[in-house]
Amino acid sequence: MRMNFRRNIALFLILSGLVACGGENVREEEIRNKEIGQAEQEFGSSSWPERLHAVQTAGKWVNARSQVILINAINDPHYRVRIEAVKGLSNFRSVQSFETLKDIAEKEKYLPLRIAAVQSLACFQSPRAAKTFVSLMNNDEWMIRESAIAGLLDIPDKNIEEMSIKYAIDALSDVNESVRIAALSHIRVKEEQIFFILRAQLADESLYYRPELLKKILKVLIGYKLDVNLRKSVMGLITHPNTEVRTLAYQCINVSDQMK
Repeated sequence: MRMNFRRNIALFLILSGLVACGGENVREEEIRNKEIGQAEQEFGSSSWPERLHAVQTAGKWVNARSQVILINAINDPHYRVRIEAVKGLSNFRSVQSFETLKDIAEKEKYLPLRIAAVQSLACFQSPRAAKTFVSLMNNDEWMIRESAIAGLLDIPDKNIEEMSIKYAIDALSDVNESVRIAALSHIRVKEEQIFFILRAQLADESLYYRPELLKKILKVLIGYKLDVNLRKSVMGLITHPNTEVRTLAYQCINVSDQMK
């Protein structure tokens, strides 16, 4: 009797949990449908703040109805609504969203919207976006180049990774420091040419006073075997006023010394 009682209690608890979970799912669906319905109404407003709110709401829910709102908002007359729509589409993984963002990244004339599209396209981490990122690497605007190299280097594909080394090397010598930092932040491969570039940059004494760039270079150098001159340069950073620079310099030397 006691065993049956315990079994019944256990079964009751399991069923109660299933009912509770089911209730939560139903409740979430009700909230989603209500909010998307409100967003659909707001998006028809003549007030751009209301349309902006509609797009922000649509970006919270990944389904066909919310995607329609975002796709339509791409052509909104107000720039803030358009930018928010582009950002929202980064949460969707549909072909339509991808192609929409790709088209904006390649052709849009309004710079903030184009940058947002490149950044949103990078969220897909799709090999199909590689050609777009490569085409933007020569863009006159450094913010486009910055977003493009980050997007290219984040694609988890071996063939793209090998192909992108050339563009990473170019970005490491970009005239804009933000582009160089973006490349350093997203490089995942160890490559001889990259090592030579970083070694040459570390020899620049002015780098001592640019800790953000210095930290990125040291992070990438961890895992490379340091030659005598480079080891001496890194050793000089052990007393750098920036704590993180000192820590990274020590790690860089320590890892190199342990390599055969």
